[in-house]
Amino acid sequence: MELDNSTYVMLTSYLIENLYLDGLSISQIEKHINSIKVYNRDSNEYPKPKNLEFLDAKHDYRTGMTGVAFRDISTGKIIIGYTGTNLRKGEKDKDLILTDIIFIGLGVGGHYESAFKFYDYIASTYGKPSLVTGHSLGGNYAQRSA
Repeated sequence: MELDNSTYVMLTSYLIENLYLDGLSISQIEKHINSIKVYNRDSNEYPKPKNLEFLDAKHDYRTGMTGVAFRDISTGKIIIGYTGTNLRKGEKDKDLILTDIIFIGLGVGGHYESAFKFYDYIASTYGKPSLVTGHSLGGNYAQRSA
């Protein structure tokens, strides 16, 4: 059984973000992309759908924003996925304190710029995305950037 493309892209965004945080470059991440498997809440494993082609990803180390882009090769549609708050050690304080509390809670802003730039880069390089998705904070990025 395969996940639908948007769910796979959204879940994969967290795994790609963690590869960035482990110090991998985008070229190293590309080498791992076909072996990345995601898991649902019941710990069922899902491989990358065969119709999805990885296009690009970007992690903003200042705000914690990570965006990923895939193309559905059967339709040509482009899907962007954004991560939400990452509770991984080292990112938790940045995501919770800087982005969630200061940028969003206090209305300071500053966290959207990198999501907008990623969306614009993908649109100008590969074509306008047909679907933008994300979880929690990533859903907020998706709504604002689309």
